[in-house]
Amino acid sequence: MKKEPSLIENISLMWFVNFFKLATPIILIPWLTRILDSETFGFYMYSVAFAAWLSILIDYGFGFSGTRTIAKNKDNNKFVSKYLNAIISAKILISSFLIFICILFYFISPIFRNNISWLFISFFVAILISLVPLYYFQGKETLRKLGIIEATINILNVILVLSYVKGEEDIPILFLLMILPRFFIVIISYIVIFYEIDFRPKLDFRYGLEILYKGFYFALFQITNGIYTSFNVIFLAFFVSPTLVGVYATCERIIRVFITFIGQAAHIVFPRIISLSSLDMSKMKTLRNKSLYGFLFLGIISAFALYLFSSFLSEIFLPNQKTEFIAVLRYMLFALIPISISTVYYSQYFLLNNDEKILSFIIIFCLIFNYIFGYFMIMNFGVKGMAITWPIVEMLVLALCILIIHGFLGKRSNFL
Repeated sequence: MKKEPSLIENISLMWFVNFFKLATPIILIPWLTRILDSETFGFYMYSVAFAAWLSILIDYGFGFSGTRTIAKNKDNNKFVSKYLNAIISAKILISSFLIFICILFYFISPIFRNNISWLFISFFVAILISLVPLYYFQGKETLRKLGIIEATINILNVILVLSYVKGEEDIPILFLLMILPRFFIVIISYIVIFYEIDFRPKLDFRYGLEILYKGFYFALFQITNGIYTSFNVIFLAFFVSPTLVGVYATCERIIRVFITFIGQAAHIVFPRIISLSSLDMSKMKTLRNKSLYGFLFLGIISAFALYLFSSFLSEIFLPNQKTEFIAVLRYMLFALIPISISTVYYSQYFLLNNDEKILSFIIIFCLIFNYIFGYFMIMNFGVKGMAITWPIVEMLVLALCILIIHGFLGKRSNFL
């Protein structure tokens, strides 16, 4: 019998691979800030944020629901193949609907209104991001394979951008290099799956609609959670200049690197928790407790490191906006600590117990608070106000999760 790799081994390997995967987009920012004017750079960062938000809508929570389903059926290749085709079909349906959202943003967005090419690129990038079968590799606990694919292609992409994008006149090349790497990641990922489980792509819209219906509360949680993080950049653009949007989006991108490292660790632990919940409750609870302390430590270390190096990072990324950059980054980094703990509560309590509906209501409440409070903060403190809002909302989310889990949910007889 094949021995399962340890969680520490899986997490360490994924962090090593993801260092290259996550570092490559960040490497491009200092280059682009120097070859593009501040307004065009703001357009670029806004488009990246918009694509990330659209991809969350298209993903529809399959990062969790798909992972859970595949983890429970990972030895049944026939079922996994059928389920993958259903997810692809579901995402095509959602992408078709999002055309109308893009049309709406063409008319209401101050940035897209006169820059429709950036809107087109955002839409296609979002589709390609969402089509990456992350849920398959997470459910099979082979996430390192996808990490290697993404890291390799992203490194090649950085080399191409640095070689061929030299100024404003090369924007069409930049557009192409925003799309092609993601296209190849999708294609190569499915080639790997084809050889692993003899996967045959086949659209199944009926089954796709069925899993859309069943996964509604996963999607509600994922989408609302994405709205008050990725969408904050889009929201901010209605009130401040493209230059300040670029500052905020750059800081958000740096914070997002650390969140992704934390999230990758959580995604590796999640399927193991699912397996232990049906095999050994004692080990499952031990792993859960270790996760809470471990993720808290990750959050504190990440925030402390960013605080120490914020001035150094400002010189690399946005030397012309140094003061704003340092202030925004230092306010934002306080979100890392509550996020790291909330990650454990999301997956190892709510989602494990099929309580994503309750989790969605928590996020919706905090979403409403985010934009009411965020609007007030922007009006009074500008871009710094939006940066302060993020950690405050994350602390509210964590507080509600703890109160509900250790309150009435924990008293249920069937609560794991």
